[in-house]
Amino acid sequence: MGSYVMLDPITGQGDILHVHESELAANTDSGRLIPLEIEGSFRSYEIAKDGIKESYDFDVIRRPLLRRIDAEAAARRPVKDEALARVYAAKEAEARDLKGPTPFLDAEARLKDIPLKTLAARVIERAEADRAAELAHAVPLEAVRTAAKEAARQARSLAEFAAAAKIEWPTA
Repeated sequence: MGSYVMLDPITGQGDILHVHESELAANTDSGRLIPLEIEGSFRSYEIAKDGIKESYDFDVIRRPLLRRIDAEAAARRPVKDEALARVYAAKEAEARDLKGPTPFLDAEARLKDIPLKTLAARVIERAEADRAAELAHAVPLEAVRTAAKEAARQARSLAEFAAAAKIEWPTA
């Protein structure tokens, strides 16, 4: 069983829910509430002459919100096969230095029956186009991620945390 702060970006409220993870989805009001698993207590009460005073340890909310923002951003990044990415990087390195050993390019040039320099130019062109496409996606994603994390760091109320948790991620 875990403890969650359920943030409501519409009302700006947050409340604690003690529930098993398998039951969490059923308690998000059709996805409207944003659950943050917390460790410790974020709310405490003090009895005073004028009534009960409620106080918050916002770091208990801030830490999981920052982790959630990073995880959501990571899930939106293009996923590459790491082994294949290393092969492409090696091919690009070979293409940029044809004086060194070029085992990948030699094999591919023989297979395609094209000159090594022609293949090297294609590999470099493709690598640069791929980098440009990755940056075109990464820049707006990183801008949103950075702004969301800053909003979470600056949050000083449940309403501000709820607003920081409601992130409009870029779609492309």
